[in-house]
Amino acid sequence: MQRTDEEMTGMLAGARELEEMTRGGKVNSSALKGELLLETRRNQHYTLKLMSTPANPNTLVITAKGGGYMPIVRHVKQFDVSTIKPNVLEYIVTMESGKIFVGVLTDNGGE
Repeated sequence: MQRTDEEMTGMLAGARELEEMTRGGKVNSSALKGELLLETRRNQHYTLKLMSTPANPNTLVITAKGGGYMPIVRHVKQFDVSTIKPNVLEYIVTMESGKIFVGVLTDNGGE
């Protein structure tokens, strides 16, 4: 699989996972630039952000409030979040290849 195919396949799977996590929950942008706060319908709190570790360089991850993280998509160059209107957030993921993925999350997970 070519790298750009891998990036986009990963991003599409990640977007689907984010929609499932937020369905029935809440989304907010963080005071920290480039972080998205997620609250599931079961009151679990997570943060979506760009992180780089030796094991997972340039990876968009979901971190749990109590610690730990789950990689969502790799090869990410930049992650931006902006509020479109109350309870509706747009996120832009720029991949290392230059490809750009734009997604929208709402408090109802797109329902």
